[in-house]
Amino acid sequence: MKDICIGIIGAGKFSHRHMQAIEKVDQIHVKVACRTNATALEKFCKKYNLRGYSNYQELIENPEINAVLISTPHHLHKEIAIAACQAGKHLLVEKPLAHKIEDSRTIVREADRAGVVLMVGHTTRYTRAYQAVLRCLIDDDLGDITQAVSFSNYFWMGPDRKVWHLNPEMGGGYLLTLGIHQLDAQIGLVGERVMSVRALLSNDYHSFKIDDRGSIWLTYENGITGSLIYNGYTHGVPKVATEIYCRSGAVKLDTREGNFLCRQDAWELISSAQETHWLDDALIREWEDFRDAIQTGRRPIVDGETALHTMEVIAAAFESSRKNEEVWI
Repeated sequence: MKDICIGIIGAGKFSHRHMQAIEKVDQIHVKVACRTNATALEKFCKKYNLRGYSNYQELIENPEINAVLISTPHHLHKEIAIAACQAGKHLLVEKPLAHKIEDSRTIVREADRAGVVLMVGHTTRYTRAYQAVLRCLIDDDLGDITQAVSFSNYFWMGPDRKVWHLNPEMGGGYLLTLGIHQLDAQIGLVGERVMSVRALLSNDYHSFKIDDRGSIWLTYENGITGSLIYNGYTHGVPKVATEIYCRSGAVKLDTREGNFLCRQDAWELISSAQETHWLDDALIREWEDFRDAIQTGRRPIVDGETALHTMEVIAAAFESSRKNEEVWI
């Protein structure tokens, strides 16, 4: 099949990991990159032998390009995605789909109208750990799921934190930046749509006007209950995990301790879930899925509708916290 030529819009730090993953995937090549910081763009393009653009519209208009990676600050996703759709380019958008629910719906609608592949980089779903835990839920006779519990407790003000991460108008805050990973993982593992949300979100650790602590309670359409507890602490120990309880056992997806299956009275390590370079390997699978979706016409694992539902849950959580009431989706 014909090779796919990619343009990267927002060639920042994480785009280096994308480049390293793409180099290991057949039939995908990066030709061009875009960034407003001219010095950083020149350095990036020189390293990977790419043509650079300071204006994303010019990159999108390049007829050699079949698809784009949008890896910009959250609040810029909508404008760039719409332009790409109108130019007939397939899209891989870094999570979240957008910083507002209205913008997320617009991107999905425009991609459907243009007939292009829209995929969102919820990379957790491409990890061996997630896929092994999902197989346990399907194949290991654990019975119906009864409850799901997720945690995202992590040092918030790390070296990767940018100014826009601390501005709610730019899609900043812990939930949209870090907490979304475990929320999306839980929704994917449960395999049902969320019906209603109750949440209490706050700012307790920092002076910035963004959320850094939250408790979110979910009710799925089949009656399963779920929760996400997150803390963007200043001092603490990381806990990033999702536990799924079933009538005859449980599974646990934990970035620090490992991934486990419980059939009787103890956790058993899932050996098939272990990988040394889990993020790099997940990005390779992500790009393989994107390639296959473009070449075959099938939907990717994380298509626009899947990512949109995660955004619906997040929007409902903010609304619930603001109104102090349960919000139905």
